Amino acid sequence: GTAQVNIIDSSNTVSLGSYNQSRQLVGPNCTSLHLTVISQENISISLQVIADICVGQSSTFNPDHALHISLRIKSCPLPLFKLSDNVCKCNMRLERFGSVCNVTSQSIQRRRTDTFWLGYDNNTKELIIHPNCPFYYCVFKNVSFSLNETDLQCSHDRSGLLCGACRDGHSLTLGLHMCSECSNFYLLLLPVFMILGIALVVFLMTFKLSVA
Repeated sequence: GTAQVNIIDSSNTVSLGSYNQSRQLVGPNCTSLHLTVISQENISISLQVIADICVGQSSTFNPDHALHISLRIKSCPLPLFKLSDNVCKCNMRLERFGSVCNVTSQSIQRRRTDTFWLGYDNNTKELIIHPNCPFYYCVFKNVSFSLNETDLQCSHDRSGLLCGACRDGHSLTLGLHMCSECSNFYLLLLPVFMILGIALVVFLMTFKLSVA
């Protein structure tokens, strides 16, 4: 049979190369075809395997025996992963913390015992890794997240760099490390403070006291 392979770039406009291999098929056994593609870009592969039928000394082509396979190979997702020895591996900086990366979901697993914080700078396109997330700012449980979901590391409705800010619609609770949903409950305290202010003025005038 004959294997014909066409490799196209992600825009389907430029041919990056082709590969042809012809091998004789003996009996019912199949011949393995190994193809290794190394690229930092998204590419598409069109594979067509054509089998010839031998009848006596003649060979005829049967279109029913043609196998068409289309594959789309994604590039190694940087910077969470790095291409090392032609294999897409977890970034070495993350491996130092014993982190587990999933190239399929392009995510990283943060374990309950981990203390680091992971972020991403859109301007420099680089990872930001801090070995110690501030106490009570990060969650103490197993969580998987991508670079677009770094707030999943944060606890108590926190977000942002090192989980140092509150989520949208939340504000820092007075005297605590957690964020709470914003509300207009404080408006109910205004009449109370007004009454206390008037009472204080009356008290000072009655006893002719002054505030020094």
